[in-house]
Amino acid sequence: MIGKEFSMFASAKSKSFRQLTRNKVLVKLRLFFRGGVLHPQVRWVLNRQALVALGVAIVAAPFSGAWGSVSALIGGAIGILSGAAYAWRAFRSGAVGPKQAYQAQLLGEAYKFLVTVLLFVAVFLGCPDVAVGPLFVAYALTFVVYWMALLKQR
Repeated sequence: MIGKEFSMFASAKSKSFRQLTRNKVLVKLRLFFRGGVLHPQVRWVLNRQALVALGVAIVAAPFSGAWGSVSALIGGAIGILSGAAYAWRAFRSGAVGPKQAYQAQLLGEAYKFLVTVLLFVAVFLGCPDVAVGPLFVAYALTFVVYWMALLKQR
């Protein structure tokens, strides 16, 4: 009797999970979500980029103080967010042919550039005490991780 109730409960839970994965937001972001879970390749890139930004923040602390660490974290966040904007836009269209895939990649690059510029403008206008060195080092190293991920797939 208890086993039958448990199986009914488990099937009800799986139905609600299936309904969640059919949500319009998750369908639009199918690059990032496959079955409600972060895609492994995207997760790998984001984790490594966050670790690199954290590493730069730790290394910058003795040289630039607290603002150096915060600046490195901000630079890493700019790199992560701009890369996520690229992936979101470039792969959301479901392009069938090479021309559509190329156009989607170009739009992704435009989104990445726009997000990068807007975030840097926001940082420089909003935080006049930002340490420029750690900010740009962490930003640049997040893209090294991104390119490593592309080489990893080959």
